[in-house]
Amino acid sequence: MFLIPKMTATTKKEEVVIPLLFWVQRIQRLIYEIPSDEEAIALVTENYTSDAVFEWNSERIDLTEFKNFVQEWRSRYTFLDFEFHEAVATPDANDELGRGGTIGFGMKGRVLGKDDGKMYGGKVHAIFKVEWIGDRRVITRNMQVLQGPYVVEDER
Repeated sequence: MFLIPKMTATTKKEEVVIPLLFWVQRIQRLIYEIPSDEEAIALVTENYTSDAVFEWNSERIDLTEFKNFVQEWRSRYTFLDFEFHEAVATPDANDELGRGGTIGFGMKGRVLGKDDGKMYGGKVHAIFKVEWIGDRRVITRNMQVLQGPYVVEDER
């Protein structure tokens, strides 16, 4: 278990810039694990551009639809764990500081249904485009292929 910060994950000019891959993975994890729904939506608002492009299982959605997705999942499930694998990062060739670029990873996770108490699993392969705009790092594109949720054998 790790401590969840009381601040959002946005990196601004005067802050230490953590590696691109870890920055995206941190946001991905916090969106679902941060305690309050309001903090989760604020995290999305601060770290995605208002015109971010989302494509999930070949369906395009906008930022509002993504926020609705986050709220729905948070209301239906308690997130148990995430496992990132096969991560790759390609920095923006025009940014010597490595603040922007493209990253991709696979992710497996487990959740507990709040209504039925069943354990569910899911798999995702995701690609994120990150840019340094103004004085901060933001996600401008998010493409994901999702499989799940599907019921998994209870391991408790």
